[in-house]
Amino acid sequence: MPYDRNGIGHAPTDTSAATAAMLGKQRPGHLRDRVMQALDCAGGPMTADEIAEKLGVDFLSVRPRLTELKERKRVRDSGERGPSRSGRPSIKWEIQKETA
Repeated sequence: MPYDRNGIGHAPTDTSAATAAMLGKQRPGHLRDRVMQALDCAGGPMTADEIAEKLGVDFLSVRPRLTELKERKRVRDSGERGPSRSGRPSIKWEIQKETA
């Protein structure tokens, strides 16, 4: 995944890069923190759609934040699946526990 100068991940297309640049002004780091808080308070793994609903944001803004968090080894695939908005199986994410 490419990243812009603000550390915002985006697809390798001009439209995605433009959206990432626009979001840079809206502090996606703040949304990453909110995603982490939602997972921490959830008491169990959550899908991107469940996280978005809990935060009151669009699921399309949560999915890239989860990818960024996964690449930073802050979240991981729990192995569980839940339904997405379309009814298809979706990864349930959990906080990556630190290993000593």
